[in-house]
Amino acid sequence: MSNGIDWWSVFRYDTGTGRLFWKSPPKNKPQLMGKEAGCTNMDGYRDIIYRGVHYYRHRLVWEMHYGPIPEGYEVDHIKPLFYSDGVADDRIE
Repeated sequence: MSNGIDWWSVFRYDTGTGRLFWKSPPKNKPQLMGKEAGCTNMDGYRDIIYRGVHYYRHRLVWEMHYGPIPEGYEVDHIKPLFYSDGVADDRIE
């Protein structure tokens, strides 16, 4: 997994929405416990910063379910990319 991190210990994955919620937020942000991780960028993707490293939520969701993404590969959204509220749909199915 990215940098050897067990993402299941850091986040709770919501199967209905594909959204990630903090289980173990960064040490300097304990107020984030239980809140949705990251913020939505201008392209509608969810950006998450953990331990000073930037991650896209859809890539973390993939790694949580299938392991590391091989070098040179991309995670593609097969279904429509966004919910009606403009937020990326990152459900694993």
